[in-house]
Order: sequence, then C-alpha cells, then structure tokens
Amino acid sequence: MAAPNQLELHLRSVRSCIELLATASPGAEEVQIDDVVGAVCPAASRRGIANSVLARDADSLLAVADELDSRYSATGVEAWCAWLPPRADPDPDADGAVDERALAERGIVPDGSPIAMRVALERVPPEPRAPAGYELADDGSPAALGRLNDLAYGYSGKDSMAPALAEPPASAGLHLYEARSGGEAVATAGFIDVADPISGALDSAVVFVATDPAHGRRGLASAVMARGLRAARERGCATSSLQASGAGEPVYARLGYTTDWRFAIYERRFG
Repeated sequence: MAAPNQLELHLRSVRSCIELLATASPGAEEVQIDDVVGAVCPAASRRGIANSVLARDADSLLAVADELDSRYSATGVEAWCAWLPPRADPDPDADGAVDERALAERGIVPDGSPIAMRVALERVPPEPRAPAGYELADDGSPAALGRLNDLAYGYSGKDSMAPALAEPPASAGLHLYEARSGGEAVATAGFIDVADPISGALDSAVVFVATDPAHGRRGLASAVMARGLRAARERGCATSSLQASGAGEPVYARLGYTTDWRFAIYERRFG
C-alpha cells in the first residue's frame, strides 16, 4: 500500500508523461472523463503506452472504458494502456480491489508492473563522467529520444514509438540529455519538472530513458541520468521520480533511487 505522499507524487509523475504525449505529435490531445485522464496519440496508433490513461482504481477505469474505446477508435488508435496504482486494501475480496476478471471481460489485460522509484536531491550530484569515446550533452533532441526508444524496445514500422515524441512543445517543459558517440546520440533521458502535489516542492519526473543496444553495458544510461539529476537539482528540484522496468531498476538504484511500490499496467487492444 502506498503512503499518501508517495502516491500523489507518482500519480503526478505519470500524468506529466501523459501530458507530454498529449502534445508532442500531430493530432495528439488530452482526454479526461470523470477523474480518468489520458493521451490520445494517433501518430503511434498501435502503441498502447503512447496512448496511456491514468486512473486511481479499477472501478473508475471500468466506468469509462466504453467511452475511452469510442474516443480512441474514432482517431484510428488501436490500443490504449491504463496505469493503476496499488489498491488501498490488499484484501482481494475487499471493496475497491482490482477485479481482473471484470477487466478481462472488457478486454483489458495485464501488461506490466513498473516500479515506482524516487530519490531526494539534497545535494548536487557529482559531475558525471562519460565512458571513454563518448560525450555527454545537455541539448538532446526529440528525434533521438524516439529513435533510441524504438531501438531499445524493438519497435519499428507501424509499431514505432518515435512519431509520438516528434514535436514536444516548449510548454511541455521537457529537458533532454544524451550520450553521444561520433556526434550521434546513443543514450538518452528526459526530465519534466512538476510540483509535488502535497509538499509543493519541485520533482523532476524521468521519462523515456533508452540506450542503443549496440552501445549497451557501458554505463551510458547511468551517466546520462546523473547529468540530468545534477541539472534538475540546479534548477531547484528537491526530488526525482520515475517508473522503472525490471531491467532499469538496478541502474536507478545505483543512482540512489529507492522503491516505493509498483504500478499495474493494463492494455486494451481492439484494432
């Protein structure tokens, strides 16, 4: 069960990514139905994660599932993903518990369990060092962000994620950092500064960390993250939060991130 301050921080962190996806490509928009908010991203119509929605519990999600289907299918989107935080009561028979059978009956099936992590930026992190043959840069590009995420996760063609991240506006507040080899980006990470809903302090939410597999196992993700964390602290951020894959968790733990709990992701695919 998540502590209230942890819960609100990570919900805001995920929402910052949804707000980015709702503005970063042609035809993208934000949809809000009751207290469920999502990004509609026709440019990446087959990628559920590009069309993410955030709900506080399964009941809220099920109540608007039909309308979500209508909104997404009307734009040609073939899949959406729902992020659900841990339920307040761990008893599976308790009111408000996630009823996976009810979700499955609506075609909404488990698709992952990202790990909610955060770190306090009490001191400016040490100046990061790039491995030999690489350089770090503070002026990363959206094109590299999309390309490297496709490479890292094996997306291509109509399944590509890159179009969803093609044109983030300045208002999205996205800070991009890269490691480069021969002038070409080979690792990247995005940071979006948002206010912690409870404390009001700035939190830097980390999004879309990726490394070209051909340049893996060299510490590039750690170096890029360290560069971004140092810059976030210099911008006045008190904490940084992220939602990690199992593979990413040890990378972030070495940077001082600690685990709070896990989200559950469910996918609805109807195309």
